[in-house]
Amino acid sequence: MSRPARRQPPSRPSKAVAYLRVSTDEQAGSGLGLEAQEAAIRAWATYRGVEVLAVEVDVCSGATLPADRPGFKRALARLERGTADALVSAKLDRVTRSSRGLVDVLDLAAATGFALVLLDPEVDTTGPAGRFMVGILCEVAALERELIRERTRAALRAKRERGERQGPGPQLDPALRGWIAAEVEAGRSKKSLAKGLNERGVPTATGRGRWYPSTILAVCRSVQYERELASNRR
Repeated sequence: MSRPARRQPPSRPSKAVAYLRVSTDEQAGSGLGLEAQEAAIRAWATYRGVEVLAVEVDVCSGATLPADRPGFKRALARLERGTADALVSAKLDRVTRSSRGLVDVLDLAAATGFALVLLDPEVDTTGPAGRFMVGILCEVAALERELIRERTRAALRAKRERGERQGPGPQLDPALRGWIAAEVEAGRSKKSLAKGLNERGVPTATGRGRWYPSTILAVCRSVQYERELASNRR
């Protein structure tokens, strides 16, 4: 993020840019998540007597840094021009889920002279107490994400040790999978097999796309894995 000339932050914001974010196209299409965020921000603005000049939206993962989101960039451009003096979001995780992203936003807010206002939890960074609280909340969120990752890694390790499959199972007909493996074991080339399946219009496991030698290899490996798993259970 660029660092513009420093301006005095407002003691009380009067013109705000609302920032909304959802993670998926489905959430954006339904409008439910976005509507709830905007309604909360407009209720706050009415109560505080603040004018909402613009509403900027992003549809992306919370792991994406704020500086890499087009909607957030548009919001910052308005704030840098001085047409608004506050960036308002319904929740901290709508703005950022990382300490790095938070530091960038707070640095720019201090340099440009705008307030970062979060409604849940209620934080206003025009004061040092608000900035301190945001920092703590972001560290807690980062810790929780790391704990979730560690629990996930531990669960996957346990599945591997039990010899269980990870991820979705095969979607092909068992007879077709067995026939493919038998053809390869009999010496037929994977390229020839893939060509034949494509010519006959046999669908792949996803029902889309074409057969390739790599696809045939994946089926053979899956069949071999299941054979070894069955043998170990005897």
